[in-house]
Amino acid sequence: MVLLYNDDCTDILRHMEDNSLDIILTDPPYGIEYLSNHYKDGNPFSEIIGDDEFPAYLIPEFKRIAKKAVFVFCRWDNLIETEGLEKPKSFIVWVKNNWGMGDLQHEFGRMWEGILFYPCEEHEFEKRLPDAIHCDRVPASQLVHPTQKPVPLLEQLIRNNSKPGDTVLDPFMGSGSTGVACVRSGRNFIGIEIDETYFDTAEKEIKKAQNQLSLL
Repeated sequence: MVLLYNDDCTDILRHMEDNSLDIILTDPPYGIEYLSNHYKDGNPFSEIIGDDEFPAYLIPEFKRIAKKAVFVFCRWDNLIETEGLEKPKSFIVWVKNNWGMGDLQHEFGRMWEGILFYPCEEHEFEKRLPDAIHCDRVPASQLVHPTQKPVPLLEQLIRNNSKPGDTVLDPFMGSGSTGVACVRSGRNFIGIEIDETYFDTAEKEIKKAQNQLSLL
């Protein structure tokens, strides 16, 4: 089962029932108004809608809805915005094996992004993973979204914290990588994306994954 919504996730989340799905795995805007300048022929991507804040205020809603686990990608400087909220059980480090640009004069080259992990009442590991996960970032030539996360990383998190047939929600779906990971791992998927262009991209990427699976 795949359900996709081209909408503002806040409008949909408030109508979802308590403990109504298994996992929330999402990569929300980091509140940095990200727009890379490191393209020789100009940036092919538009600005990310809502990237003027990190939506930490949604984490309690995520916890209300999920039965097994909540995973929220973030930067290290988003942690201050989670003050006053329930502390995550783990802060997972995704080691990208390639550093970002940033301030070349006064900042160390950052090779990682964080993932806030909140286990819920019915959580159990299929296999316990370390809190530092090495996975190559998506090559620039293959990106269909400026902050696209690698499917193997998402699939690893999904497989080790849920069962086949479980339902995963991504309220900030982007290009649909979480949906692709769900298709590959036999999980149901609900995706929400406010940007119409990226919603269309996500539909295509998930459909492509479904077609590939049907050929096996």
